[in-house]
Amino acid sequence: MGGSEAHLVSWWDPALHEIRLRLNEAVKERHEKDAAYVEALKRSLQRGEADALATAFLRAAAQATTQERMKMLAAAAAGVFTPDMDSEMRSRVSRAIMQLEPSDVLELRRLIEPERRAGIYPAPLMTPEREPLARAGCVFDASASIGGGLQVTALGRAVLAALETWEPGSQH
Repeated sequence: MGGSEAHLVSWWDPALHEIRLRLNEAVKERHEKDAAYVEALKRSLQRGEADALATAFLRAAAQATTQERMKMLAAAAAGVFTPDMDSEMRSRVSRAIMQLEPSDVLELRRLIEPERRAGIYPAPLMTPEREPLARAGCVFDASASIGGGLQVTALGRAVLAALETWEPGSQH
């Protein structure tokens, strides 16, 4: 078995375990909060969508180059299953997350933080470490416009929502 095949096999079981854990936690939490939420989610899913997304996240998590990325992808597998996203947005969010590294998600969280605090803050600018966020569609560089700068897009906000439960270094 070659190096890449051994790596895939070595992450397959932990990735599957992590995704199952995250999905079970999400379902349990949602059932405790609101049974109507679960019904709304079922209605929002297209036929075969849940299987397709879960399989894609499992494959990506199993092929992750680090344990942190595997855990991030596992959290996303549970996080995209919300009635707050329609099927198209779930698909966009899934593709975007698979393009990102954990450090990119942390940077996206830093970019949106000033919006959550009172006060006026200078608009962030595009930097090389933020380019993956732009390529994934999570941010838009509006620096050419008056008062512009880097803006978090609706897709970027949905990515953050899907990864709300993921914390780097967590023991999940």
